[in-house]
Amino acid sequence: MAFTSLALLIAGTVRAEATLAIVNMAWALLAAAGGILIPTDRYPSWLGPLVDLLPSAALGNALRADLVSQTFLPLPHLILLLAALIFGALASKHFKWSA
Repeated sequence: MAFTSLALLIAGTVRAEATLAIVNMAWALLAAAGGILIPTDRYPSWLGPLVDLLPSAALGNALRADLVSQTFLPLPHLILLLAALIFGALASKHFKWSA
């Protein structure tokens, strides 16, 4: 929900051509450096806590904890929930269907 809302927010604020470019760049950057592919505990000590606040890192940390360690970490789930609420509210304000 968080990432779909973010995509709708981007689609509602920029032209269609720019939407594709921005979303593809964001996907590549967040996957590579946003805590999805590389766990944030492997980042430098000053950078890890900042990356942990990104929704992409929250998704990676939540999935690793839930599926690999069978533990529930509330903070990543809370970050994802807050991101979904914020991006959803902004997307509902800015996204319009065109006929």
